[in-house]
Amino acid sequence: MIKLKETNFGFASRVGEKIYINKHLKKYPKLYGAIIEHELSHTSKGYSMSDLFKDINIKELKGKKWGYWYFFFKHPLAFTQFLPFWIYEGKLVFDPVLVSAWGISVLVIFIIFKILI
Repeated sequence: MIKLKETNFGFASRVGEKIYINKHLKKYPKLYGAIIEHELSHTSKGYSMSDLFKDINIKELKGKKWGYWYFFFKHPLAFTQFLPFWIYEGKLVFDPVLVSAWGISVLVIFIIFKILI
């Protein structure tokens, strides 16, 4: 059984059998429902290629992107969602998509500086 755990930070993440969701999302029912649906579609153990594709193309947000970005700017702590790792209830959790994105970004910046300097 999936448990919902409200947070003051981030947007939403599924870690095993728990979905951590920003408590302020309740003020946006359509967005809240779409995000819960998206998080429920993830696998409960580990991270699969299916999860990767779900996070790259979040079909549940179709027609709700404006509300998605509005939420982030209205609730700045939600931007922690874009960190490659976070601590949930004392457990360090990595997001493979964001670890890769941050790693590639750092590598590109490093290469650019090496070329320019």
